[in-house]
Amino acid sequence: MGITKKRIDEGLESLAVGSVLSLLPLAVVAYIIAFILLYIPFTCVPMLLYFIWIFFIDKSPKTGTATPFLKNIILWKYYANHFPIKLIKTGELDPKKSYIIGYHPHGVISMGAYGGLASNGAGFSKLFPGITTHLVTLPVNFFIPFIREFHLRMGLCDSSPESLHNVLKSSPGSALVLVVGGAQESLLAEPGKHAVILSTRKGFIRQAVKANADLVPCYAFGENNLFKTIAFSEKSIVYKIQVILKKALSFTFPICTGRGIIIDSLPPYLPFREPLNIVIGKPISVPTVPSTFDFKSEEGKKLIDDLHSKYVQELNETFERHKKSFGISPNVKLQIL
Repeated sequence: MGITKKRIDEGLESLAVGSVLSLLPLAVVAYIIAFILLYIPFTCVPMLLYFIWIFFIDKSPKTGTATPFLKNIILWKYYANHFPIKLIKTGELDPKKSYIIGYHPHGVISMGAYGGLASNGAGFSKLFPGITTHLVTLPVNFFIPFIREFHLRMGLCDSSPESLHNVLKSSPGSALVLVVGGAQESLLAEPGKHAVILSTRKGFIRQAVKANADLVPCYAFGENNLFKTIAFSEKSIVYKIQVILKKALSFTFPICTGRGIIIDSLPPYLPFREPLNIVIGKPISVPTVPSTFDFKSEEGKKLIDDLHSKYVQELNETFERHKKSFGISPNVKLQIL
């Protein structure tokens, strides 16, 4: 069998996706290399200064001020073509405003959030000119030497309330991409399943009001189909261990398999080539409140509850309007947990 352009492109697509997935295990390698460099005479001082910079000086993970020049590199085009990822626009985003884009569902690793929204691999900047996205991730990712620089140049920011507020207020057109369901939702990821953890998630609504940022729900049809997962009952030992890991580390490990890197099934590391259609819903306007507004008051609680209800409604309507287009039965409903 000859080498064709299609096979070369498929290989580059697998390489692109595999490179991004490798960032997690490479964190251990990065620390090993960093500590080795600390013990080499010619590199010990630069590495010591670098650690001081990471842990005590650099505030860019909390401000989103690092120049995100990696959003447009060719890697993301091949990444997006692997599935492929397609963005569906349902409303305009005003570049004079700021936004919180809620990404649902989490899936195993939120592949679409990286390839569709955090980067321009699927053409986000063409659909929404003037909007700069900042994917929200765990603060621990910015304490990993070397790899943190990749995250920063992708425009990522950490998940602390301070960071969310700073990024949203940094400049017009800033948009946080927040995977609302978090690590807990990753345990729900099963092919064909449509369930999101949202009923008690209201902190992001409060942050949107504080920063006067509009809310944009989006649903990624196909995110849960990218890996085969093994679901465990809540009473099982495995599930309890996963929950303990989630509480201790802020993330957990769904047990899953994908397609192979070299052949179809070995090693089962990559996500399947399943279409990933990300529907970006209509923005929900958030009222302006004074800086002294009391969110704990009855008025404050009612405002957050009302906005949360509007968000849930728009997410559900987004799902209902588009599910038929992606082969989902009319009888299937989005579960809001």
